[in-house]
Amino acid sequence: MANAIIIDVETSSLYGEVIELAYAEVDGTSVSDPVTMRFKPSEEFDPRAVAVHGILPSDVCLCPPSGSAMSRIPEAKYWIGHNVIYDWERLGRPPEVRLVCTLRLAEMVWPKLSAFKLSQLYVQLFGMNPKTVSAIAGLHGAGCDVKLTANVLWRIMKDTGVSCVSQLPYMNAPGNWNLNPIEECK
Repeated sequence: MANAIIIDVETSSLYGEVIELAYAEVDGTSVSDPVTMRFKPSEEFDPRAVAVHGILPSDVCLCPPSGSAMSRIPEAKYWIGHNVIYDWERLGRPPEVRLVCTLRLAEMVWPKLSAFKLSQLYVQLFGMNPKTVSAIAGLHGAGCDVKLTANVLWRIMKDTGVSCVSQLPYMNAPGNWNLNPIEECK
């Protein structure tokens, strides 16, 4: 079992079924390359969702059903994501996972920043330069979002002096924070 994964999903509508899932395993201070997979929903696509992620119904017509998405995720004690509650809810709210939300942590660590959406936060943290713009070019593809979230996570850890994921505040459920985790790094 992985200790932690960074996870992101794209959906068929705002609160729809998973059509793209990406995760990367976190091992100490390194992250694996993201694994990305697509799924076919049983519901119609909402054009507003397509406008965000650019995934068309024809892109997923031969993919496994959305209902099988959760079974493709490796077991992990921690799920890390930018607004990870959304991903957790879309994947059936597994009760055994601890949720590390980079969105909420960024709000705590850098309260004076002007915006916390992933792309806006990323530009504020890493600067307005060609490298940053190139990094956010694939935004709202689950694999790209996982990579961006990994960089935000490392920056949070660096700026707070935390050396491993298990020392970060986490949630057992929305709003149920453990702000003082006492686990040692392994």
